[in-house]
Amino acid sequence: DRIGHGTNLFDISLVDLPTANERERYVHRLSEYIADRRITIEVCLTSNMQTIPSLQKLEDHAFKKMLEEKLSTTICTDNRLVSHTTVTEELVKAVEHFHITPNNLRNLIIYGFKRSFFFGNYTEKREYVRSVINRYELLEKQFGVVRTKAVS
Repeated sequence: DRIGHGTNLFDISLVDLPTANERERYVHRLSEYIADRRITIEVCLTSNMQTIPSLQKLEDHAFKKMLEEKLSTTICTDNRLVSHTTVTEELVKAVEHFHITPNNLRNLIIYGFKRSFFFGNYTEKREYVRSVINRYELLEKQFGVVRTKAVS
């Protein structure tokens, strides 16, 4: 249900096929596979900036394309003690650098809970996730957050 980082998902140069067209089709099919199965990608912005030398600006992170492709993503820290960050700080970076809408922010947070490594059974996890959604919606009301209706 989860993929860690996913930073190379759209990098066709890493696909071993003869033509650029074949490589592009492969990457497109792979991202569709991930989307169709609602596999969530854990994005770790600070960690990736620290460990991927070619990533010079946060705005160049594959997270931008993940959002454009409407993939299920969530924000993680990877290793908060090594990266010296928190989930809150990572969410702030995502909002500031990727223009996250209230709808996107809600999805990022909820996907993380839906795809968490929950210790209980399926019914308990559903109840837990529902409680998170209820609390999130209560906080949205409290702070006057307005989300737009999803377009099908």
